[in-house]
Amino acid sequence: MTYFPLPLTSRRQALAELQKKKKLVNRTMSVRHPNTPEEEEGLLGYWTKVKRQAGSVLSSDAPSDEPLLDVPKDDWLFNDLAIMAELTYTQRLIGFCMLLGMGIVFFLVAISLAPMIAFAAKKFAFFLTFGSVFILSSTSFIIGPKNQLKGMFESNRFEAACIYAVSVLCTLVCALYLKTSTGCILFAVLQVVALGWYALSFVPYARYTFKFIYQIVYKFLSTVTSVVRGLFS
Repeated sequence: MTYFPLPLTSRRQALAELQKKKKLVNRTMSVRHPNTPEEEEGLLGYWTKVKRQAGSVLSSDAPSDEPLLDVPKDDWLFNDLAIMAELTYTQRLIGFCMLLGMGIVFFLVAISLAPMIAFAAKKFAFFLTFGSVFILSSTSFIIGPKNQLKGMFESNRFEAACIYAVSVLCTLVCALYLKTSTGCILFAVLQVVALGWYALSFVPYARYTFKFIYQIVYKFLSTVTSVVRGLFS
């Protein structure tokens, strides 16, 4: 079979017609399935494809040949938390000083309310509680929140940390919800004792020394009490 080449003008016309058809097809596809870089990445692209397939199901047009959709992995929340956790030494020091300063101010307000504790027990418990929480939380800027929580609930601090957390919660409930002065004073004292016992765990032999001094004072007071009772009996 012999093939006869087309004239030059006919080939140009055929090429022009082919280019027009390609442009028309591309325009139609871009209108039906607009693909932008923003839509092809992350959850935005996923929901765009979902709407496309839902529209093709409801419409009378032929369905698109897109593959089955997979939910993309979106780590924006964890990335933001990681960025927030990456503080410089200066920023950590500023955060530590701010929380420590707020805790000291709240403690001073609580001490100023101590002489009027019978009339302002709820305010005293409120300022004392938030002062201790601010001071305890200030060290998390230096060592990190994870190390702070891990250190709080170690074996030698577990009881003190649990008693402190429960007493803080009960103090706030008594001050803000139940509004009972007796409960505020009771749990505020328990909170201070637990916080002091927790702080002693960071000083070597501090608890042992405290127990030793307590035993000596207890024996001395017991002896004095027995002598006084013998004199008046």
